[in-house]
Amino acid sequence: MRTIFFLTLASSLTLAACTQAPAAPEQDYADTTIDASAAAAAEAERRALAEAEAARQAQLAAGRECMRAVLVADSQTSAISDYGYRVSAMKSISTEGCPVEFRTAYFDHIDAWARRGRIQTALIELNSDENAGTTIVASILATALELEATPIADHLEAERRLRAAGADADAGISETFHTVERIALQYGVSLG
Repeated sequence: MRTIFFLTLASSLTLAACTQAPAAPEQDYADTTIDASAAAAAEAERRALAEAEAARQAQLAAGRECMRAVLVADSQTSAISDYGYRVSAMKSISTEGCPVEFRTAYFDHIDAWARRGRIQTALIELNSDENAGTTIVASILATALELEATPIADHLEAERRLRAAGADADAGISETFHTVERIALQYGVSLG
């Protein structure tokens, strides 16, 4: 009887093992496949993020180097006293590769210098010998003909306005350069 009992028990255990055994390995295999797929996807995402960060860092480094080069080249234009030549020299400085906000600020700075140049040109023309002679003759004629015209006063007023505009342009030059400097410093580019 003992033998029959053990055989029956062994058969029951074998039957139970056969019906349950295949399910467990399939489940383990599916879990392992999902875990491996998730790990591969996570690793691919990590690599993509690392590559994107490396590209961003390379772009920042190139932008810093560009800003440094622009600032050095710009400082060399300070020896040019003629506004027109100075503006031309500044326009020839390449800003390719610099951050957009730096480029915009530098172009605004060039425009401020160009404005100053136009004002200086107008002041030179106003005070030219030819214009001064014309003003004096017109003033003499106005006095002789008892006209209300005041060519000398008009000339002096025009000169005063141009000088005030020149002072405003100088302030604009300083302001725009401070903006250029501030942006460069935000990127870690030292000016000294």
